[in-house]
Amino acid sequence: MKYLLVTISFFSILSCSSTRLDKPSKEALKAIVKHSSNKIYYESITSDIGKPLDTLFEEELTDFYLCTPTVEDVTGKISVEELAYIKEKFRLQSVGRIDRSVTGLHSKMSKKHLPHKTETISFPVVFRGDSMAVYYYRNTYGGGFNLLQKKNDEWQMICSKSVWAE
Repeated sequence: MKYLLVTISFFSILSCSSTRLDKPSKEALKAIVKHSSNKIYYESITSDIGKPLDTLFEEELTDFYLCTPTVEDVTGKISVEELAYIKEKFRLQSVGRIDRSVTGLHSKMSKKHLPHKTETISFPVVFRGDSMAVYYYRNTYGGGFNLLQKKNDEWQMICSKSVWAE
């Protein structure tokens, strides 16, 4: 019995710690939920189309140049080192309750998958000195990665890269 309680306690601590977000990640997540045109499903995702998110975030998806005002602007280019960091962070994510990570936005959350009205997202991965974030989204018509940038203490979506579409 004692062994069982220790095991349950260990897994409870492990599952809680895996979905804890640091302050920049929590701020990015709150901005994602707040600015979404759809309701956000209350649980995060770690895979789509039968594949883990880290395997979907491949090098060809890291060139977000279409979002930048000039070719010389490297804001939208993710380096090889950043690619490895982001993939590792996506690999380590576990399904968690988004509704518990953001407060004051319960009207933007849904516990039902409603076609054309609900979007399912991953937790964001913050990088580049807490000035950039990327997360995965899935809705009725497809899925992909959105790139965010923090400007003047506000998270703004600057680009999207589709992985699949119907």
